[in-house]
Amino acid sequence: MQRSRAMLTGVVGGFTSGMTGVGGGVTMIPLLTVLLGLTQRRAQATSLAIVIALATVAVVPYVVRGEVKWALAAALAAGGAAGAQLGARLMQRTPDRRLRVLFGAFVLVVGLRLLVLG
Repeated sequence: MQRSRAMLTGVVGGFTSGMTGVGGGVTMIPLLTVLLGLTQRRAQATSLAIVIALATVAVVPYVVRGEVKWALAAALAAGGAAGAQLGARLMQRTPDRRLRVLFGAFVLVVGLRLLVLG
């Protein structure tokens, strides 16, 4: 894999993540599968590894402007950590094709909801 191609993919994913507030998964997984040819499982695992850096950098302007609700973020993080463990274990037992279909359906439903309900 070309390092420059990976860096460009990171720039596109990071920009989209910073502009939309969407975590690395929704933006990076399609980029990793389509542009870099990763399998769905490998793209999801890689996305989880890079989301820490992306989120840390992207949240700084919001912190500076006082827009983060820290108590809510802490509660969501605690619940999210438990859910992430369960989801990661289930992902390991789910066939790659099914992961891709589930991910696509999730993105489609969320996108339609945003378009319809604004």
